[in-house]
Amino acid sequence: MPTYNFKCASCGHEFSGVFKMDQAEGNKVACPKCKSKKVTRVYKKLGSLSGGSCGGGCSDCAGCGH
Repeated sequence: MPTYNFKCASCGHEFSGVFKMDQAEGNKVACPKCKSKKVTRVYKKLGSLSGGSCGGGCSDCAGCGH
């Protein structure tokens, strides 16, 4: 099952959870902090798998030239 990220509209708490795809849609997920079902999915940018934020395999992109 995939991991989804959420943000609660009531209290602002951000949390992640492992849910079936049909559970992650609609109002089936509740905030673990305030129990509100007013949560929205948050899409986070995926990092590079090769290391470094430039994707060039470096550990510090400040001087890598990418």
